Amino acid sequence: VAEGTASRLQSALAGQIVGGKTGTTNDYRDSWFVAVDGEQVVTVWLGRDDNQPVGLTGSSGALKVAADFYGYLPPLSMALDVPEPLLMQNFHPTTGQRIPEDCNNGRKLPAEEIRLPEDITCDGNIREKNWWERLFGG
Repeated sequence: VAEGTASRLQSALAGQIVGGKTGTTNDYRDSWFVAVDGEQVVTVWLGRDDNQPVGLTGSSGALKVAADFYGYLPPLSMALDVPEPLLMQNFHPTTGQRIPEDCNNGRKLPAEEIRLPEDITCDGNIREKNWWERLFGG
């Protein structure tokens, strides 16, 4: 829960690695949150049995209940072991394209290692050569 609406849970996690997703149904009928840590799956649903709006989003309702729960039973951090032959690779956050490892706008995900062109930029495009490089190479 490092980003998105579930990232509001960070203060309750004490640095533990937990995955989570908030949700809100149409007309605010349901507020839900699901989390998984190294030991348990936590699901919180807030709604009414007559299908009327509860008036809460996933983060304004169910996420707060989950934060209270983690105050009583702290999560166990997930192990993020990457199986061979996969390695952590850098991907562009919106296009999903592989980008160089030194780009700090990327998202690290396990994937097969592939060799990137040397002139690929952090936005995933091939860097255009300037007139000097086009004339003399490079």
